Amino acid sequence: MNGETTNMPGGDDSRLELVMAAGAAERANRPRALIVLATLVLIVAVGYTLLGVSSRSAAAGAVETELRQTADLTKIAERIRALQAVQALRGLEPNSRIGKEIEDLAVEEGLTADAAGRKLVIGESEVTGMAVPGVAQRKYTAKMAGQDAAAILRWLNNVQTSDRTRGVEISVLNLKPEPQGTRGAWNVDVEFVRWERRP
Repeated sequence: MNGETTNMPGGDDSRLELVMAAGAAERANRPRALIVLATLVLIVAVGYTLLGVSSRSAAAGAVETELRQTADLTKIAERIRALQAVQALRGLEPNSRIGKEIEDLAVEEGLTADAAGRKLVIGESEVTGMAVPGVAQRKYTAKMAGQDAAAILRWLNNVQTSDRTRGVEISVLNLKPEPQGTRGAWNVDVEFVRWERRP
């Protein structure tokens, strides 16, 4: 019976056709389009991930730079606040009474403008040519003739140490004995300065 089947005319052709049909059906059942699509999606996802990592790295670098700049600005602001506190302690708030207080301290020591007893008047001006933003230097000048040296020295000390004249410093001092030979009498030219914030 086997021999009859193998000897049937067209048996090999039928078998070949069946094998070919089976191969075609197998190929048709393979999801090639899905595999290609999945591969493309995977490639796009990998590219997107690499782009995201690169962008994240760049953003992290920018954030780090900004944080560093912020820290630097914070340090500068703290230094400015510290300097302002020091300036405030030195008496840098504007005070229109400084000249009058210097005069009053002179009166308290018995000092006058000259031996005749003329009242001492303090000259006041702003020093020009100072390139300090927001700050001005005030200058106070005094001239005395025929005055007691000890009283002058006490007055100069009081002007620099009194709370009434906080921040005032001696800039120029010329102290000479009275040329007429009056014993114990001295002439003085003095210039005080004080730094103040501009109003």
